[in-house]
Amino acid sequence: MGNIQIRTLNSDRVRETFEGREGGAQLIPIFNDPNRFLLTVNTSENFNSVEISQRARTGAARSIDIYAMCIAPPAEAEAR
Repeated sequence: MGNIQIRTLNSDRVRETFEGREGGAQLIPIFNDPNRFLLTVNTSENFNSVEISQRARTGAARSIDIYAMCIAPPAEAEAR
């Protein structure tokens, strides 16, 4: 996780950056598949795109496969 960076953008302007667990990103294992994880981040800014990058690091995976992406809207009480 330490070599992965997630950025949310709105109209190509960076809104928030998440790096590793300390930066608010969390990996959750997916049942019955040791090679897939759910990556979650809690955002506080509106965004319309996401950028995921990986820095080179010895012993780290050489690639990241993105299978799907899901964005949940804010809770009704938060939206008001």
